[in-house]
Amino acid sequence: MNIADFTPMGAVELRRMDGEAYMSRRAEVLELSANLPEDVTIEQMESIDSEMGLYKAEDEHRANVAALNAEKRQLVINGGGKTVESVATAAVNTTTEEAPAMPNQARSLGEHFVNFVQREGHGKSFHLVAPAFSRAYNDVQGTPSKLNVPEATQAITTYDKNIVEAVRESMGVLNLIGREVIEGNTLVYFIEGAMEGTIADSIAEGAAKSRVHFADPTAVTVTLEKIAAYIKESDEYISDYGYLASAINGRLLYELNLKRQAKVIANLLATSGIQTIGATTAITRKATDIADEIANAIADVVTYSGRTANAIVMTPELWKLLRIGKDGQDRYYGGGYFAALHGENIWNLPIVLSNQLTADHIVVGAFDTCASLVSKAEGVTVEAVNTDSDDFIKNLMTVRAECREKLAVRRPAGFVDITVAAS
Repeated sequence: MNIADFTPMGAVELRRMDGEAYMSRRAEVLELSANLPEDVTIEQMESIDSEMGLYKAEDEHRANVAALNAEKRQLVINGGGKTVESVATAAVNTTTEEAPAMPNQARSLGEHFVNFVQREGHGKSFHLVAPAFSRAYNDVQGTPSKLNVPEATQAITTYDKNIVEAVRESMGVLNLIGREVIEGNTLVYFIEGAMEGTIADSIAEGAAKSRVHFADPTAVTVTLEKIAAYIKESDEYISDYGYLASAINGRLLYELNLKRQAKVIANLLATSGIQTIGATTAITRKATDIADEIANAIADVVTYSGRTANAIVMTPELWKLLRIGKDGQDRYYGGGYFAALHGENIWNLPIVLSNQLTADHIVVGAFDTCASLVSKAEGVTVEAVNTDSDDFIKNLMTVRAECREKLAVRRPAGFVDITVAAS
């Protein structure tokens, strides 16, 4: 075996090899390890070590099976006597489907993680820039107890690997905001000061000219904040139930993005200087009154920020109120329920629905030009290691997702927060 051609095997691949093939593979890898070339790289050494680290457990398993066969212990399956080795093989074939070939391009970040662990072994980490399961926060995702399927039906059960997801919130608000990358952890920008004095319409010959003064710019500091979470998974869970691990890792990213969006909305509404309508006396809960105030907000964005509003964010409940509003003749303002494309825009601006927005509020704004999400170049990162605490001796893998970012609202007047009377 040549070091350049060596590709490490995972625990599942080794387990499925027959005795002769396993011993041959084991001998070749041990021989390769004992005679490494001088130009061997650290990555190549780690890949060899990762497979050799699996041999002890595999040797013990095969020794146990051989010992049981030597004692001629028999198990009866469907009326026919079979050796323990046959039973073990049958169990693998019925309860764990054969792993599909790894594609060159993973379909999700979670799938990429599972592929990475199975292909590269454990003890390494990776970083990628990003594009109702009830457990305590410190639980480990371990091998499910036969996935809660009765033992009698295990052999004839087909497992659907498409996980039924819980309700997922749209990331529409997060996608409205532009991105800005900085090298450090703090951004300082300046807001132009007011002009003092006025310029006369006309100055007579020999008269003093108009004098004006510009106040000093105001410095605004934005310091990045970290958002992070982690989960723990067992090696067995990753190897035997890769599709579940992939789904859980994907959900970790979703929950992280959900928190990011919640912080964006909260920071935006808490920004000093954004415009408000109905803050003192809320707008009546009437479709035409709400629509009128949205039009006023669109005009206010242009008047006071010099920018054009590009979206309207509201809760699904307020959208429904507008959508089913009717005139005096019982006709829908936005067209009947067979009308195509109605309800997606108001005053020619797209609507973004969000359950994370405060109830009875609507935000009209120039999201693309008056605010930006400041972050590090790496964006959202995911790291997986087995060196946290005592993970290595417990065969655990820690998966962490995190990002450092903060919303910068350079032109607060480019946003209008409309308050509607509660129902």
